[in-house]
Amino acid sequence: MKWGLGYSSLRLAVAAVFLLAVLVGAEEGAIPGTISDPRLDEVLSGKLTTSFQPEYDRHLDRVMMSVHNISDKEWSEVNFRSLDLLPSYSSVVLLVHEKCSPATLERSQAAVATRTGTGSRIVRSAILERWAQDIGEGGAEGFMLGAKGGEVLDSLVELGISAHRHFLPLDGGNVQLARNRSGRRFVVLGSSEFNRSVDLFLDNQWGAQSRESAREAYLKTFGGEDLIVLPNLLEAHIDQSVLFLGDGLVATETMPEPVGDERRMFINFKAEWANASSSGATSPVSLYTAEYKGDTRRVTYNATKSVFGEVVPTQFMTAEQKEVFQRYQLRCPHLYDLVHADQIRFNRLAIERLLVERGFEIVRLKTSVWHELNCQNFVNGMAFRNRETGRPSVLLPVYRRPGAVGQAVDTANLQGLNLENAEILKARGFDVIPVPSHLGLGGNLHCSILQF
Repeated sequence: MKWGLGYSSLRLAVAAVFLLAVLVGAEEGAIPGTISDPRLDEVLSGKLTTSFQPEYDRHLDRVMMSVHNISDKEWSEVNFRSLDLLPSYSSVVLLVHEKCSPATLERSQAAVATRTGTGSRIVRSAILERWAQDIGEGGAEGFMLGAKGGEVLDSLVELGISAHRHFLPLDGGNVQLARNRSGRRFVVLGSSEFNRSVDLFLDNQWGAQSRESAREAYLKTFGGEDLIVLPNLLEAHIDQSVLFLGDGLVATETMPEPVGDERRMFINFKAEWANASSSGATSPVSLYTAEYKGDTRRVTYNATKSVFGEVVPTQFMTAEQKEVFQRYQLRCPHLYDLVHADQIRFNRLAIERLLVERGFEIVRLKTSVWHELNCQNFVNGMAFRNRETGRPSVLLPVYRRPGAVGQAVDTANLQGLNLENAEILKARGFDVIPVPSHLGLGGNLHCSILQF
C-alpha cells in the first residue's frame, strides 16, 4: 500500500518465507523434482540457468494460490472468484488453512471440484501467505527461490519442480522477463530488488565490481541479454507499476492531470512546499478536511467482522510544512489528491522513459487517486496465452467503484475505469478476463497467483 506526501508506504504482506512451509504429499504421478543450492561461481559461469520465458508466453497450466487465513473472509472470497475465472484447463494448488471453518473448507472443495481432470487439489497448511508470487521466479523446469522462498523448497520439489535456493532476493513481483520489439531478452528488476543484490555482493566481498556482478548473476540465471532496473515506489513491486503484455508491449497506468488555474496553484504549492523547513518537531496533519467532497479516502477492512470503513490518512509535518499545506488546502480541499497523483506520475514517467529507450511501446491504462491510494493497480494482472485458443489473453483485475466499498463487481456489465481498461486491451487484440480483486490489502491479482 502506497500513500503519503513523502512516498510513505506500507505493504501489508508478511514475509513469504512461510508459504507452503508445511505442505506434505506430492500429486499422484508427479515427477520428483531436484534440489540445488548454487554457488556464485556456478551462477556467473552459466552452469545454473532456466529458459527465458516471459509470463505472457506461458499458458497458466499450473497455478498456486491461497485463501489465506481462517478469519479473512474478504480475502478468501476474492481468491475463490479468481479461481473460478481461470482457464478450464488450469491445474490449481489451492492452499487452505488447516484450521479453516467447515464452510471455508466446503467452499474450497467445491471450487476445486469444478476443475475435473486438471489435477487440481487442496493442500491444508498451518501457515499461509497472501502473496504467492513473491517466493521466486521460474517455472517447472527450474524454479529459482529467493530470500522469501527458501522454506518452500521441499514442497516445490514434491510437486515435481526442479527448485534452486538462490542467493539473489528474487521477489517474484519485482522480477519480470520480457523481450522488446526486436526480440532482445530483458530481465526487468525493481530498483529495491537490484540494490539489495548489490549490497549482498558487497557484504560478501564478491569483488569490487559488485553492480556488474549482480547484473551478470540475473542475466545468467534467467537467460537474459540485458538488464532494466525500474524505480520502485517504496515497498511496492514493479508488478504494481507495469504489465508486460507481449514482445515490445507494456502497460502502465495514468490518471488525469490538473489544468488551468488548478495547475498553476499546484505548481506554486510545490515550490513553497519544497522550500518549507523539514527539520524540527513534527505532528500528524489530516490530509482531508471537512470541506473535502471527493471519494478518495483510504479504505480499511476489518477481517474478523467483514466490515469496510474509511479513514482519513495523516502525514507528519513540521510546523512550517503544516502552514503551507493547510493554507493551500483551504483553496483546494482535494490538494492531497493532486500531491499523490503527482508522485505516481513522476515515477511512471521515469519508468516509461527507460522502457521506450529499450524498445518498448507503452499502452496506458487508466486509474484514479482512489485506486492508487487503496493499492488497486489495474496493471497487477496476468498476461498469458490461452492454450486452447492460442489467443493472447489478460486476467485483468477489476475493482469496486469509489465509494462502493461493499458492493461486488458485475463482470458481465463493467463500468467506469474497469470498462475503459478492458476496452483498451481488447483494442490491442487481447482477450480480457475481468477478475474482481482485492481492496486495500497491499497487492492484487498478480501478487496472488503463481505460475509454476
